[in-house]
Parts: sequence; C-alpha cells; structure tokens
Amino acid sequence: MTFREKTALIVCLMLCSLSGAVFLVSSLASSDDPSDHTLAYAILAVTAVGLVFGVSIILVLDRILRNRLSRISSPLQTIRDSTGFSQRVNLAGKDEFSLLASDIDAALESLEKAHARLAESEGRHRATLQLIPDFLFLMKVDGSISAISDGESGTGGRSAGSFACAEGNHAGQHGNGNGQAPPLLKTLSEAIVGQGKDYASQALTQRQMQSFEVELSSNGSRSCWETRMVSCGEGQVLAMARDITDRRRGEEAVARAKDALEMLVQERTAELDRVNEVLKKEISLRLQEEEVLRKSFRKVEALLENTIEAMSLIVERKDPYTAGHQRRVAKLACAIGREMGLGADRIQAIRVAAMLHDLGKIFVPAEILNKPGRLTDGELALIKTHPSTDHEILRTIDFSCPVADIVAQHHERLDGSGYPAGLGGEEILPEAKILGVADVVEAMSSSRPYRPALGMDEALREIVKNKGILCDPDVVGACLRLLTEKKFSFVE
Repeated sequence: MTFREKTALIVCLMLCSLSGAVFLVSSLASSDDPSDHTLAYAILAVTAVGLVFGVSIILVLDRILRNRLSRISSPLQTIRDSTGFSQRVNLAGKDEFSLLASDIDAALESLEKAHARLAESEGRHRATLQLIPDFLFLMKVDGSISAISDGESGTGGRSAGSFACAEGNHAGQHGNGNGQAPPLLKTLSEAIVGQGKDYASQALTQRQMQSFEVELSSNGSRSCWETRMVSCGEGQVLAMARDITDRRRGEEAVARAKDALEMLVQERTAELDRVNEVLKKEISLRLQEEEVLRKSFRKVEALLENTIEAMSLIVERKDPYTAGHQRRVAKLACAIGREMGLGADRIQAIRVAAMLHDLGKIFVPAEILNKPGRLTDGELALIKTHPSTDHEILRTIDFSCPVADIVAQHHERLDGSGYPAGLGGEEILPEAKILGVADVVEAMSSSRPYRPALGMDEALREIVKNKGILCDPDVVGACLRLLTEKKFSFVE
C-alpha cells in the first residue's frame, strides 16, 4: 500500500469517526437533559480538533517527505548519469518508496562495480609505477613537492613522501618509519624545486611538457638527472626524474674517443701527407728516369734500325738482283702477322728477322749468287749454309725477341724437308713459318739471275699447292686474304 493510499484510508477513518460523533451529538441534542447537551458539544469540539490536528499532521508529513524525496532525486540522477544506470525514478507514480529503494540498490550495485574497476585500474597503475625506474614527484606552485615513486620500489615499497621545500630552507619528511627522507630522494627533490620553478610555471601556463637536467654531487661523485614536467591539475605539475648518468658518461666517453680518433686521424693524415710528398718526388724522379730511358731506348732503336739497314744494304750490294728483297719480305711478313692477330712485339721480331734473313749470303761468293745457270750441288750446298751463318752472327746480339732462331728456321718446312736442321711441324717457330711463306711469295714474283719473274699468280698457286705440306695452313690463308681480298701491294 502506497503512502497516498494509507493517507486516504486514515482520512476515511477520521470522516467515519466524525460522522459517528455527529450522530452521537444529534442524539444527545434531542435529549431534554441539559448535561447531555453539554456532553454533545464537548464530543463535537474534541472530534473537530482531532480532525484538524490529523489533517495538519498528514499535510506536514506529506510536505516533509516530498522535500526529502526531491533532495534524493538529484543525486540519483547524477549517479544514473555517471554510472550508466538507466532506470528512471518516477517520484510522481505509485509506490515511490519501493521504486526509490530499487533504484538505490541498483545505483549501489553500479557504484560497487565502478569501485571494483577503479581498484583494478589503480592496481595496474601501481604495478606500472613499480616497474618505472624513475622518480615521480608531484610539485605545487607553493614549492611543496611529494614523491609518488622513488625509482626503486615504486609506490608499493614505501608510502609517498612529502617535502615542503621553501626558498633557502629545504626541510622534508618521508613516511619510511623514522621521519627522515632518503638522502638521494630529498636531495633530488630539493634540486628539482630549486631549478624547476620556471619550468613548472611554463608547464602550467603553456600546457606543454618542459624538460631540463639536474646535476647532483655527493662524496666526489656526480650524477645527472633528466627531468620532465607536465601540468597535472590546477596549480601543480607532475615531474619525472630519470638517472642518465651512465648515458652522459657514455656520451662523454664517445666524445673523448672521437677526439682521440680525430687526433689520430690528423696525425696519420699528416704522416700520409709526408709519405705522399716523398712518393710524389720519387714518382717524379722515376718519370724523369723513364723519360731518359725512353729517349735512350729510342736512340738504341734508331741505332739498331740503322744497323739493320746497313747490314741489309751490305747484302744488297753483294747481290744486286736481290736489292729490296729483304724489305719487301719484311713488309709482307708483317702484314701476314697482323692478319693473324699477332701482337706488336712479335710483329717487330718478324720485321727485324725479315730484314736480316739473307745476311749470311755475304759469305757466299758473288759469282755463285749471280750465276745465271743452274747451280751445282756443291754451290747449292754452300748457299744453304746462309741460315746457319745468319744464326751465328745474330745470336751474339741481345735482341728482345728470338730473331736469330727465326732467321735460322725460315727455310724449314712442315714435312721436315727444309734446311738447315730439317725441323718440322711444331718444332718451327710461328714467326719462322710466316717469314718462310713471305720469302717464297716475294722470290717467285721477282726476277732472279737464273730465271725471270714467275708472277704473283704462280707464287700463290705454289703456296696453295703446298698448304699443309710445306707451308702452314693458317699462314697461307692469311697471305691469300691479303693478296686477293685486301689487295696487298709491295709498292710503297
């Protein structure tokens, strides 16, 4: 039964009582006894007073309850908004006290859940603070500072310390049981208060993190602390101090090592510069020496060339019919060597050997060299000695290439039928094979005392016929390409 239903029941009972009293008064009033009349008036007065008093009490209680319920309604609305409690409290409906009790129970249950979540969150934050190896302080604008975490055991190891640090007079107490703050914690907090006032003001006004470093000295040792401040509520900042002593020492060690390395590099650079100067001078001297050697070598080459020309001229004077023969053979042999892809040194060896390949003929009597008819076996044997004579003369000269051997082998043939040693195949130097083919081609295409010139076509047919038998196939092929495809000419 609701409050209003109970109130209505009470009013009905009062009205029934009043009706009974009126009926009783009416009965007494019809009596002739004056005392009955007096009693009736008394009952009527008492009944009226009781009725007025009851109604007044009911109205007063109703107003009081409504005021209290209105005061409870606002906090319930706040609880409902903050905790997510969505049930609406309708004080104007029926059974207001039951609804109010249900809402209060639901609100209390939500508050218990919120308290559990808050305790869980606090536990996580507490564990986080215990894991942070930093000092955390709460600093106010009045200079007081409280330690939130001591950097070792966090908030779980000791209770937070409070330090009332004033300008020039730093005193502090820490809740560690003896009323004294740990020396490092106290010293650090005093240093932060002393050096961090301006940074704290900037953090509060600018709402941005401020950072600075604090240096502490104790018993000859120095430590460095990186301190950061952020605004944390009205008129206070949260400061975190991290020990960066090892990092600073590492940076200083790196800086010292860098300076030492730079100094070492400078020393080594100076030493290298000195060595470089010495090397430059030595290179300059070597270049000068090489230039002198090149000039000397050119002179020697020129002298050798003149000597070769002179020796070739001696042969030509001894045998006028072969005038220019050695130069023409040298030209064709060098062209064949280039066609076969030989290097410059080997081509030079072929040229020198070709210019001197008939040098031994100066020891053959002129009448045999210029004899118009067929030579006897003895005369032919004498002429065949000129390669050996060439070798005996040229081997005494220190050429840079085997000129003497090339000259000695230019009449050797692949099948071993040549002279003077009867060499064959790979026993013959490649340069000698080239010189032999060039000598045959030039000799057959030129006039001799014992016959007229046979012509270039006959000379080519001769080397083609003996290709692979007497003459090297590669040399013959190169010679044919020069004389048929590339139009080689003995004429300068």
